[in-house]
Amino acid sequence: MPEYDSRSLTRVLHDTLVFEELCAQGPLTRAEIAERCGITKITVLDITERLQALGLIEQAGKKETGAPGPKAALYAPIASVAYGVGIELHRHSVSVEIEDMAGNTLAVHTHDEGQREVGPAALLRAVRDACALAGVDPQQCTSTIVATSGGVHRETGRPLSWEVPHWKRNLPADLGTVLGGSIELENEVNLRAIAERAVGRCREEDDFVYVALGTGIAAGIVRDGQVVSGRNGLAGELGYAVVVPGIAAGEGIAAAVSLHQILGGDAILELARSHGLDGADAVAVIVEAFGSADDPVSAAIIEEYANRVAVAASMLLAVLDPAVVVLGGDFGLAGGSVLTEMVVERLHDMYSPLLVPLPPVVASQVTEAPVRTGAMASMRNRLRTSVLEAAGYRTDTRP
Repeated sequence: MPEYDSRSLTRVLHDTLVFEELCAQGPLTRAEIAERCGITKITVLDITERLQALGLIEQAGKKETGAPGPKAALYAPIASVAYGVGIELHRHSVSVEIEDMAGNTLAVHTHDEGQREVGPAALLRAVRDACALAGVDPQQCTSTIVATSGGVHRETGRPLSWEVPHWKRNLPADLGTVLGGSIELENEVNLRAIAERAVGRCREEDDFVYVALGTGIAAGIVRDGQVVSGRNGLAGELGYAVVVPGIAAGEGIAAAVSLHQILGGDAILELARSHGLDGADAVAVIVEAFGSADDPVSAAIIEEYANRVAVAASMLLAVLDPAVVVLGGDFGLAGGSVLTEMVVERLHDMYSPLLVPLPPVVASQVTEAPVRTGAMASMRNRLRTSVLEAAGYRTDTRP
């Protein structure tokens, strides 16, 4: 790919803006590009010619208006310039999605190991199979995001915890034997938050918290439109936060329990047993309880669970003061509006002395593959950056 002399900062910013707009919304005419990007048509003419010369965009037909006269040319990114990959890896299965530069999904492939754990060989085979389905050379995949089940250390890129013991090794290096370009790990709760901002309730919000409720609990924190991971990648790992329910009764710190101990899968099963229900699947218990909320036993379980969720949410409100709190994950989606309304009631009780309104608490709108959806949204940004950098653009324009 030819190099570009990025001497003009304004030119770089405009070229980048137009390229990203075409990737996200194309095909577009020059007039549409000018309107969307807030730059003149003459400037757009120069930019489209430059991006075409670099092999990044192409004419993609004509705009059909139904009116007489010449039709305006449409421009779009060249789909085959580069490809991106999103990987959702679990203990017994792995899902791989591949997308081209124009945002077209080329393949979604899921490999299930049954009762066996997904090892290196199974993961690499799943990636190769997905590339074969997409008709893509794995080395052309220049940006890959892998969802992890816990925090990721910002400096080393290694997971802080991992549900698959095999992957305590260097996962990016293993994947690098098959795929080209950059390979990055990201906490799955952060990817859920990214998905919510991309296609869910928070498309217009720059400051919100996504609380993933399931067999564990964690939060994806978005501030100024960016995910906050913290110095060591631990930001939002709510399961480690400690509450001391008995301290007022003089029980002291010995009564301390973590949020995972009151909201995790084992805690939900214990809550169900305390109401005379047996079960081995915490998700099934919560789904059944919210599905039969009129039943007295289910209502009691729901009320206690909502109280516990409100405790976790109150910590986030006190520290972060977000504009919106989103409840997601398997339990959050099962609870829906019933859970959010009960949590809001509890929070109002806790914060009643304050004279400011509490943020809305809403259920997630991303119900289908939220982790992989977030991985693909995150990947797109990195893919566009890598393509521009390969063309000679300076994408980091900070002084």
